[in-house]
Amino acid sequence: MGINNNIYLYYKYGKKYTIDIERRIEILKLTKIPKEIIVFSEFEPSNLIQIVKPNIYIKGSDYMGIEIPEKQILNELNIQLIIQEEQKINSSSSIIFGSKSAVNFNK
Repeated sequence: MGINNNIYLYYKYGKKYTIDIERRIEILKLTKIPKEIIVFSEFEPSNLIQIVKPNIYIKGSDYMGIEIPEKQILNELNIQLIIQEEQKINSSSSIIFGSKSAVNFNK
């Protein structure tokens, strides 16, 4: 599983609303879903995709109908793109921006 480093998320959400990379990795490991977690520093994952060459590539439902920059490399490498149809229940954005209470994820 590839995840963006803090710099990208600072740009996207602001430092105040970014869950620190170490904490995000810790949370993902608790799910026991990813076999490996790779942190990448680019704003989009095309270089990582070219190196890892997965069989499938999954995006959340918030990417439905949106042109993603990595689509070209996915097509070139014949990697199946799956966009999850079900709405996210607990996306990090909804947790951070949807909560009225102050939550510190970087403990």
